Amino acid sequence: SGTDRGVVVNLPDVLFEFGKARITNPAQRTIRDISEVIMSVPARGIYVEGHTDSVGTLTYNQKLSEDRSWSVADELVKDGVEKGRLSLKALVKMIQLQPTQLNQEDKEIAELKL
Repeated sequence: SGTDRGVVVNLPDVLFEFGKARITNPAQRTIRDISEVIMSVPARGIYVEGHTDSVGTLTYNQKLSEDRSWSVADELVKDGVEKGRLSLKALVKMIQLQPTQLNQEDKEIAELKL
């Protein structure tokens, strides 16, 4: 969608294992599809934002968010997007999870801005 941040593409299927920066297999397929779209718009820079929730310390979550941004960026490059087009940003969202959610996959998203 168009915003003051440019065109923002939320990637809700880009899931990570809880507390990890490893992209799940379904997420790899989603990123592959998005890579094709990105390559069809060669003049635009791409901003990759990694997000985390509030489980853990701020320092831990900042590093995890950065690692997640790199994981998505690395996957985009693997799928053919030029590395020089990518800029990364790490965001820590202080979201309270319900106790029953703590043992589930971390469903925080990644975002791409075109």
